[in-house]
Amino acid sequence: MLIAEDVRKEFVSLMTRKNNDEKLTCEEIKTLEAYAALLNSTPHMGAQQATDTYPDYILGKITTPDNVKKSYRTKSKADNTTDNLPSNLAIITNDKYKNSLTLQQNGGAYLQPLATTEGLQYDGENLFFQGFPASEATLREINKDKDVPIEAIDLPLLRMFYSIILSDFEQNTKKLGVVNEIVTVYVPDLAAILGKKRNLSKNDITSIIEKTSSFQTIYGVIKDPDRPNGIGTAVPLLVWMGYDAESNTIRFASPYMTRLIKRIYNVSIRKDRKGSPHLKKDGTPLLEVSHSYLIKSSIVKERNKRAVEIVMVVVTTIEQSGKNTPHLKANTIINRIPQLKKPMMTPL
Repeated sequence: MLIAEDVRKEFVSLMTRKNNDEKLTCEEIKTLEAYAALLNSTPHMGAQQATDTYPDYILGKITTPDNVKKSYRTKSKADNTTDNLPSNLAIITNDKYKNSLTLQQNGGAYLQPLATTEGLQYDGENLFFQGFPASEATLREINKDKDVPIEAIDLPLLRMFYSIILSDFEQNTKKLGVVNEIVTVYVPDLAAILGKKRNLSKNDITSIIEKTSSFQTIYGVIKDPDRPNGIGTAVPLLVWMGYDAESNTIRFASPYMTRLIKRIYNVSIRKDRKGSPHLKKDGTPLLEVSHSYLIKSSIVKERNKRAVEIVMVVVTTIEQSGKNTPHLKANTIINRIPQLKKPMMTPL
């Protein structure tokens, strides 16, 4: 359910003035309260409407009868907007943003898992908590004195999703320079990457749906390049958009990855002393190297996720060293991977 843009902008404007201790008129206070009530009730109304309209698809439930022929579920007959899964992962090597897809909370951006998402709402551009604008500080307050489990978070799979969005952006840069915000993945392709058989049962599909949608409890924090020590902007990592039984695809959007890709692209543009970008013959900007593509996507199915994170740190260090000999202490690796500091829940 959509909120009119003028309503959203006025709500944000009034909230900003209120937070800055500006005196509001009685009429403005009433308007603000009405908008807050609208934003708080709309997600519940939308959820109820979706449940009433599509009861067979809610919570990943699949009710296609077993005796129905599923010839339409082959990839050749799936939606032609399905995104291809890259054969190699895009690993961020830009020094300011190398931790952007990790739980290491420093640098220009990072991931923040939450103990609870209750009270958080995203309107497509800004994040709110209980009707107030939310930020990096809000996320920390939500997690205050709470133990948030992080050992089960599948960061390699997130990097696959990031690589899909980045690949699409790189293909569109010469044309439009935009990021396609919605990702559509053919489920058997994703299953193969995860080390499963392509011929999936209903339980297999439900498991993949739950795995993908579980990322909704994680938010991303992006710092202002001009204020690296200031409070960062908080946005959802992944917004689940559902499973389509006919095409056997899942769809989701990633506000965080979308913004992150744009940010890394902008800081990677080479500029002259006057600040003007260096351009190639085709008119596109000349870019500094910001990603490594040495790691095969097949690493996503590796069950030892901690070992995968060590590989990521080592590869990033090697790529950043250039012609120099890379050096990396074991203690440095541990400090860069918070998962290594948590007790193991299951054996490696």
